[in-house]
Amino acid sequence: MSERKLIPSDYSLASNWLVCPSLIEHPVDTIFLCPTCYRPDNPEAPVVCEIDDVGLRAAMARCDLLQASLFRQSTNVFVPVYRQCNAFGMGHMSQREILEVYEGYPRTDVFAALDYYFQKMNHERPFILAGHSQGSLMAMYALTVYFVRHPELYKRMVAAYVIGFGMFKALLQQNPHLKMAKGADDTGVIVSYNTEGPENSHAHNVVVLPGSVAINPLNWRTDETYAPISLNKGSLHIGDDGIPYLGLPLADAQINLERGTVICRSLPDPARYVSRHVSSFGPASFHSMDYSFYYANLQENVALRIDRFQLSS
Repeated sequence: MSERKLIPSDYSLASNWLVCPSLIEHPVDTIFLCPTCYRPDNPEAPVVCEIDDVGLRAAMARCDLLQASLFRQSTNVFVPVYRQCNAFGMGHMSQREILEVYEGYPRTDVFAALDYYFQKMNHERPFILAGHSQGSLMAMYALTVYFVRHPELYKRMVAAYVIGFGMFKALLQQNPHLKMAKGADDTGVIVSYNTEGPENSHAHNVVVLPGSVAINPLNWRTDETYAPISLNKGSLHIGDDGIPYLGLPLADAQINLERGTVICRSLPDPARYVSRHVSSFGPASFHSMDYSFYYANLQENVALRIDRFQLSS
C-alpha cells in the first residue's frame, strides 16, 4: 500500500486527545481508535474532515462511552482524535481512490498519534490496541505497517481488538507475524468479528471482506459451536435519559465460517438494532452493536488476556 508525505496533526497538543488520563491507575494501557464519526449532512462537505471538526469530536465522545469505556476496567485508555474520511460519502469513488483516502490523512494522523503515545505517554507499559469500523481499519494499518517498523513495541502488545472490520486470510498470509486469537486467553493476538443476523448471509457488507475470519465473543471458539445467550454476561443498553448502562444480555453468537462473521438470532426485536446504512452493511447488520452486545464478556476477556500476558512476561 502506498504512503504519501502528509503533515500530521500535532499530538503534543492535549486538544488532539479525546481521552488522555492524567492519573495512571493500571499497569496496562489501551489505545482506542474510534469508528467513523465524521458524517456531514452537507453532500458538498470534504471527504476528509479537519481535526477540530465539532461533529467529529461530539460523535467520538459518544463512542468513548459506548465502546472505549469497556477497557477502563482493566487499562488506562488513550483515545486520539484523528482526521477521518466520510465513509458513507465515497460511493462514487473506485476502490483504489477510497484506499488512497484512508491511507492519506487518517492513517497519517493515527501513526503520528502512535509515535507520540509511545515516545511520551506509554513509558514501556504493555498495551492493547483496539478500534471499531474505520478505527479497526486504522488498527489494521498499524498492525501491518507501523508495528513492522517497530517490532520492539509490538512485543508489548497484549492483544488487538480489531472489531467491526473483518481481518481476512489474504492479509494474514501477507503478514505472518500476525496471529488470530484461538481461545480466550492467548496473547499477542487479534480478536476480530462482525455481528450480523442470518438474513445478511449473502448480502453485501463493506466491512466483511472475502476470506474474513472471526472468533466467537461468548465461547471464544473459532468453529461453528453455538454460544447461547446464557453465556452472555451483559449487554450495553441506552437508558431513556440517553446514558448507557450495563444490563441484561441481548445476543447469542455463532460463527458463520463461510462468511467469517458472528451470527445473532436471539434478539426479540432485531429491527431495533440493525444498521440504517443498508447499502453499505446489508439488511441485517448489527454493526453499531458489535461491542455493546457482548460488552461484559469483552470486559472479562480483556482482564483475562492481561493476566496471562503478565504471567508470561
